Amino acid sequence: IPILMITGTDINTIIDRAYQVGVTDFIQKSDNWNLLKYRVRYMLRNNHILEALRHSESQLRILSIAMEQSPNSVLITDASGNIEYVNPKFCEITGYSQKDVIGQNTRILRSDKISATVYQELWHTISAGQIWRGVLCNRRKSGEYYWADVIISPIYNDNKSAQNLTKKITYFLSLQEDITKIRNQEARIRYLSYFDPLTGLPNRRLFRERLNEILNKAKHNNYQVALFQFDLDHFKRLNDTLGHQVGDQLLQLFTVRINEFTNWFDNIIFIDEEGVHTIARTGEDE
Repeated sequence: IPILMITGTDINTIIDRAYQVGVTDFIQKSDNWNLLKYRVRYMLRNNHILEALRHSESQLRILSIAMEQSPNSVLITDASGNIEYVNPKFCEITGYSQKDVIGQNTRILRSDKISATVYQELWHTISAGQIWRGVLCNRRKSGEYYWADVIISPIYNDNKSAQNLTKKITYFLSLQEDITKIRNQEARIRYLSYFDPLTGLPNRRLFRERLNEILNKAKHNNYQVALFQFDLDHFKRLNDTLGHQVGDQLLQLFTVRINEFTNWFDNIIFIDEEGVHTIARTGEDE
């Protein structure tokens, strides 16, 4: 509460004491009383400003604590993508310290797992003032890859003067969640569903899907398809006499050689989006 003291003295020690115990301002009885209303208005206006400042500082403290303790990585850059702030979670995920990255461009996080087209689309979106959401594969300080679910949002200036009513992007705020473990689990589940764990080849399920795709393309483009089937003779006898470990080694060696053979024919062998030949293990020795 602002306090205005009206006093008949001008002794400095008394006035100083008044300020020490909480007086906001003072006016002497000998002053022009017309000044009183202006002095009160001045005090009240200053009090509102101080209250707003205290409220703003409180909000900033809460925001700072929230960002520092956030379970997600928080990164703030300027309008050119140069890093100005990272929270502790960012440092934990990437292995970089704050000193390592402050002033650096976010390009230090990029990996060769994401095409340049994705980054161009990302930059075009946020530069246009829109929020970008997606999954990126970034690189830690150690060089190790990690996958992140990312949201990047532009932050505008607050310049709304009579001369300049246009908003301008001054910062970008990036929130990232490390989803590497989730991606690895999904990849493992997919691998177990579609690939033979012994040879690493597609299993019968994936083979049928690929064969259907190849046949549909062949029908659409009016060309023929050849299917080769290899069967290892006396494989059961080999397992019974020398053991399943030897049989497994034989299958793995045969897989290596058949892959080497088909590498000569990249122009005619169907390759999927992961660069895997359509060679499959459809049975025990087939």
